[in-house]
Amino acid sequence: MDLVFFRSIMFYDQKLRKRGSSIHILRNVVNCLAWHPESTMADKWMSPIANYLAVASDSCSIMIFDMSKLIKELEATGTEDIIESDQNCTMHKIVATLNGHSDKVVCLAWSPHFSGHLVSGSYDNIAQVKYIYII
Repeated sequence: MDLVFFRSIMFYDQKLRKRGSSIHILRNVVNCLAWHPESTMADKWMSPIANYLAVASDSCSIMIFDMSKLIKELEATGTEDIIESDQNCTMHKIVATLNGHSDKVVCLAWSPHFSGHLVSGSYDNIAQVKYIYII
């Protein structure tokens, strides 16, 4: 019997209540998470990708999730004591899968200067800069 193991990213509100659905990463350990900054030096106000989350795991790729739906729900219900929501509702959307490393990715950082610039470091001894944008 071949067992399938999932590694999960779970989200909680400020009162430590689980919110939305988990993000499951098939057969890989999550090595690094990086939220895009709300704004950068080049933004006039808020970055259009402020709710993006970059996830690096033991695979050679990086997944970018749009977490806007979860952020909006947390802003709307963040201080309420009773929350009536569907915990199985998907609160994320995969917007990109970035490839290019030949070994597992272990670190990520978004640029504080320009929206959408993500640097990644890997066990392949290479740092890569990727540009993520909204079409």
